[in-house]
Amino acid sequence: MNIQTRKAILLFTVLFVTWQVLYPLGLDTLLGYVIVLAVVAGFLALDKQSLAKVGLRRPSGWRSYIGIGCVLAAIFVIYLFVLGSVLYSNVPSSLSRPEIFSVGAGVLSVPYVLVLALTIGLVEETSFRGYILRNLRSSFSERKAVLYSSILFGLYHISFFYIYTTPLPPSQVFIYWSSFILYTFVTGVSLGYLYLNTRQTIIGPVAFHSSGIFLQSFVPYILAFSFAEGHLFSTIPVILFIPLLSLLKRLRWLGKSDAIEGDQGLGSGMKETK
Repeated sequence: MNIQTRKAILLFTVLFVTWQVLYPLGLDTLLGYVIVLAVVAGFLALDKQSLAKVGLRRPSGWRSYIGIGCVLAAIFVIYLFVLGSVLYSNVPSSLSRPEIFSVGAGVLSVPYVLVLALTIGLVEETSFRGYILRNLRSSFSERKAVLYSSILFGLYHISFFYIYTTPLPPSQVFIYWSSFILYTFVTGVSLGYLYLNTRQTIIGPVAFHSSGIFLQSFVPYILAFSFAEGHLFSTIPVILFIPLLSLLKRLRWLGKSDAIEGDQGLGSGMKETK
């Protein structure tokens, strides 16, 4: 195990422990993600990582990457809504209202959820694709690196606090969390290949991740956060994204999968030469 792989595992450990502390404090909110963003920024600064290295670059075609990410997210949310409408057509009205209404910020709910979605996308894609996946590529093949980073991405979403405090019986708790880990794992695989096939920039993955969270907040609560079926069935369209990305790569819509060291960071005004 080389130093890059050890650093990837260390960042995962830092993120995991940070959330296990934040969950009992009720900080799985925008404030919590701002704290995690600060932790990630501090970690990357200590490791002397530039914005370009962690995928915050603007290679040629970066606008197309944003469009692809947003379109894939829209397809996913539409699928979730249509499938959920069939599975949960007779749920109580209290569970049929969009999650965005639960924020309780009135007219400010929309910008709040938008900022939250962007923060989540930036934190998780910078960490798991821009740093962890990239570091794992130094020790493993592309396929294994995506697999291992996706496993870590799934485990990252576990909350021991919620597992311990839930009133549900153990069997239902196991089904819920195993299906949720499966869902996040497959999502991680899809985002990993999107990252590798868009010049190792996280612009596309952030667009997919953030727009998916934002659009999903408008889906009735029970459809977006069902007990088991929702997470299991919602993996289907994500799995279908992988051959779709392969097709786009063959059509040269996504560009080369290798990183371009000369690509600019987001703060630079220089343009990439073709």
